[in-house]
Order: sequence, then structure tokens, then C-alpha cells
Amino acid sequence: MNRVLLIFLLLGFLTACTESPTDSTPNGAYSYMSFDSSGTAIVKGWFTLEMSDSSHVTGEWHFVKVTDSDDVGPQVGDGVLAGGFTDYGIDQVIVDLHPEFRDNNLLLIGKLEESRYSGRWEWISFAGVSNYGTFYAQRR
Repeated sequence: MNRVLLIFLLLGFLTACTESPTDSTPNGAYSYMSFDSSGTAIVKGWFTLEMSDSSHVTGEWHFVKVTDSDDVGPQVGDGVLAGGFTDYGIDQVIVDLHPEFRDNNLLLIGKLEESRYSGRWEWISFAGVSNYGTFYAQRR
């Protein structure tokens, strides 16, 4: 009986050690899911949004692929984000997942409402929009 208990404890420990940082969303962060243009889920994770003033947004992101597709763009891994509110109003926000790059960008363009941020993601390269889809994020 003790061996069985020891095996279950060991398996639980190994499972906890291999858990991805995107498996649990910290309080105050947004739980993220993106979809390709046909509506299939492709990426999940979490990010933070910090409003430093009335026009700038900063934060960090942690995303993993949930599909075999290579067309998810650079929205996999970890990084810092930056963005701001558009001229269309305080609820319209554009977030760049790679603000330090001039090519291979991933933009989140959407509406920020209370505890939800949703809209369209665009993978942009020098050739223009390489791929796009929708995203949904809910603050925890």
C-alpha cells in the first residue's frame, strides 16, 4: 500500500514540475485564446496590461501553441508588450507583442471592456499581413 501511495505522490510531483507557466493565469492578468481565420483555437496563455497613463499600455505575455499549424505567427513564447489607445476611443486598444521589432510583429487590435479584451490579431511582416484571426481575453 505504501508503494502505491509513493508512486502517486511521485507522479503528482512530476506532473507539477512539467506544468507550463501558461497553465494558470495570475490574478489580475488576462487569460488569452486566439483562433485562426476559420475559428480553430491555435494559441492560449496569459498576459498583463498596465495602463501607465491615458494613452500607453505595457505588460508581459506568455503563450503556447495548441495546434500543429505553423501559421500562428510570433505569438508563441514569452515577451513584453506595448501599445495604446486608438483615435477611435478609449475602449479601442492596439497591443504589439514585439514592440522592439520592425518586422514579424503580432498585433492585437480590439475593444477593451471592463474585464474583457477581444478583437483581431494580425501577423505583420515586411510583405504585409501574413496571417490573421480573432482573439479573446478575460481578466482573472
